[in-house]
Amino acid sequence: MTIAAYEEAIAKIWQEVLQEDSVPATDVNFFDAGGTSLALIRAKALLNERFAVEVRGCDLFKYTTIEKLAAHIAEIRSS
Repeated sequence: MTIAAYEEAIAKIWQEVLQEDSVPATDVNFFDAGGTSLALIRAKALLNERFAVEVRGCDLFKYTTIEKLAAHIAEIRSS
């Protein structure tokens, strides 16, 4: 899976969790896009389910943009 594919999939998850009509930009912080701590928990569950990885809650505070999170998930899946 390419980084662009990860970014697209994560953007769709964010769009679903944030209940937005448009997909957020890849360089926008989750919380700046309207995310809350409860939305973050839901996003974490969806990321773990859809990518079959264990993204930790602290990872979502460290990798706060779609592009950073995509690179992190790609790294997890390649190891």
